[in-house]
Amino acid sequence: MNPNKKNPLNTPPFTVPDHYWDTLTDRIMRRVDKTPAPARHRIPAPLRPYIGIAALFLVVLGVMHLLIPANTPASDALLLSGQEQWEETLSEEEVFDREFNPTHDEIIEYLTEVTDAYELLLATTH
Repeated sequence: MNPNKKNPLNTPPFTVPDHYWDTLTDRIMRRVDKTPAPARHRIPAPLRPYIGIAALFLVVLGVMHLLIPANTPASDALLLSGQEQWEETLSEEEVFDREFNPTHDEIIEYLTEVTDAYELLLATTH
């Protein structure tokens, strides 16, 4: 080996620029002074969850107002006309016989005639 050559393992791989440590504090302080102060919240911390819940409630109400149609006079008139048509249908067809009052025995007799044993078996298993 040649003693005049420097051993690369003994020399540090990185070097620090001249006067780096002398000016480090000044550079850090200049950067700290440039950083903005954190924004302060105007709403107190304990009230923030309640305000969030109220905002969510208002959003849900707004969406419901858009999706569900409001009762307008035209829709109320349509509902009333539909009710009148239904009442006319009931009165014309006599759907319900108000004078028919079956006894308990008549109901049992009717059910035994209409249903078969299989249906009765299914009804008792549920």
